[in-house]
Amino acid sequence: MRLFKFRLESLLRYREHLAEQTQLEVARIRSDILVCEDRIARLEMSYAHTAEELDQKMGSGIDVKQYKQFTHFLAGIESNIESENMQRRELLKRLEEKQKELKQRTTDKKTLENLKNQRREDYYQKMLKLDQKESDEMVILRQAGGVGA
Repeated sequence: MRLFKFRLESLLRYREHLAEQTQLEVARIRSDILVCEDRIARLEMSYAHTAEELDQKMGSGIDVKQYKQFTHFLAGIESNIESENMQRRELLKRLEEKQKELKQRTTDKKTLENLKNQRREDYYQKMLKLDQKESDEMVILRQAGGVGA
């Protein structure tokens, strides 16, 4: 009996490769989001610490120059937080797009795998029928040979 050969095997392997690559991209984006969220948390802690320090200094008296330095520093931190939040939103948007792409690529791969399995099953059923037909013909020929003698 000949072995089954799926003619679209190379396309299936290519689709598997695409799905794996997309899955890696999704993981990379998730990692980037975690790093971004960590930076945001550190910036917010720095902001809170600096604001608290400013409040303490204002309570005990602070000169105008130091006050301006604190406010500029706090404004810079706010700007960095906003920038990181914007980057996080972009990463979340990219993640959503890549997850949709991954779902589609996985569906494409599964479709081909199902086709391969169906064709393999059909092939082996056909081979079994052919083998059975040959066996039946051999039995008939033996019986016919024995009757005619």
